[in-house]
Amino acid sequence: MYLENIAAWELKNYLEDGSYQIIDLRNDRDYGRAHVRYAVHISPEEILTGHLEKISRKKLILYCGRGGESMKIGRILAGKGYVVKNVTGGFQEIQKFGNLLD
Repeated sequence: MYLENIAAWELKNYLEDGSYQIIDLRNDRDYGRAHVRYAVHISPEEILTGHLEKISRKKLILYCGRGGESMKIGRILAGKGYVVKNVTGGFQEIQKFGNLLD
């Protein structure tokens, strides 16, 4: 099981890399307002019910609104063999770095 917390500013190191899939776990409305560049929206419910077809890589970066939900989902995915990085503070911290957003 591999789960690591990263700070919001560290995201810039992974955006252009391409080996990590960035997943936004917030609701559709919040994702539609603003999200991290290259992030896809997958709801926690989809993951909890085993609908993992939107996950295209084994290395993931997760974020939610404030970091708690993504940590919970990250533990589940790490237990399934994914390499997971969780953004501490979630989108609340990420939005301080406007150059990361789409």
